[in-house]
Amino acid sequence: QQAQGDLPSALRAFQAAMAIADRLADRDPANTEWQRDLSVSHNYIGNIQQAQGNLPAALLAYQAYMAIAARLAASDPANTLWQRDLTISHNKIGAIQQAQGDLQAALRAYQAGMAIITRLADRDPANTHWQRDLSFSLTLIGDIHRAQGNTAEALAAYRQSLAIDERLAALDPTNVMWQQDVAISRANVAGLESP
Repeated sequence: QQAQGDLPSALRAFQAAMAIADRLADRDPANTEWQRDLSVSHNYIGNIQQAQGNLPAALLAYQAYMAIAARLAASDPANTLWQRDLTISHNKIGAIQQAQGDLQAALRAYQAGMAIITRLADRDPANTHWQRDLSFSLTLIGDIHRAQGNTAEALAAYRQSLAIDERLAALDPTNVMWQQDVAISRANVAGLESP
């Protein structure tokens, strides 16, 4: 329904799924799988609300997503999936705050997300997913600095992102997504280096 553009129906379906996930999570709060399922439901609902332009509702959904993700991540810092969920939740909240014009709050959210993904990327430099996530976080932060007129900070973030993207692209020249990442990062850097 979401892919077909029927956002109201998609929202109702996700809300029905969340009601089930909520009942299961309430029944056994120690069941981390059910807790994560509930957090994912909040995320899906936030995605629909954001697509509908209902930013306040989306922010609430993403905050609920993050609350669960934070509890799970704190309960097992070695669980990289839960750590990544927490990173994503920070980025989702930051995107809403950015759309609402609260650039300082968005920057704090993006920086919190980047701190987590930086730890993961440093722990396993060969993990290309985490490296790409780190590049994405740097781009988000660069975008905020650029919007705030902080050209030097934006350029530094974009250059770091580009360096990661170029390393990934060199690993697999046939990976179209990584090649596109390089093109976007080069454009970001060039846009600020140009007089």
